[in-house]
Amino acid sequence: MSFVAIASTDINVIINQLYFPGWVIKANGKEIPVTITSTGEMSLRLSSGTHIVNAVFRNTPIRIVGNMITTLTGITMLFVFILQIRKNYV
Repeated sequence: MSFVAIASTDINVIINQLYFPGWVIKANGKEIPVTITSTGEMSLRLSSGTHIVNAVFRNTPIRIVGNMITTLTGITMLFVFILQIRKNYV
């Protein structure tokens, strides 16, 4: 997600997306700190001027491990299912 913010004074921008570890927010190419609102949305402070803001969701190490476990489990279940079918037809 990206947008351009043009501000005549310092502003607080709330991104209507719930925060979860893995979000990286950059303004003009530099990573900026994000605070979490009471409703869980992301809030960031921008100084006056024009800013190109990019928000990117990246995988965290634990999510990568979880995805690997899920994939391996799915492959194992498929393998067991195929073995059961072959066993029934032999």
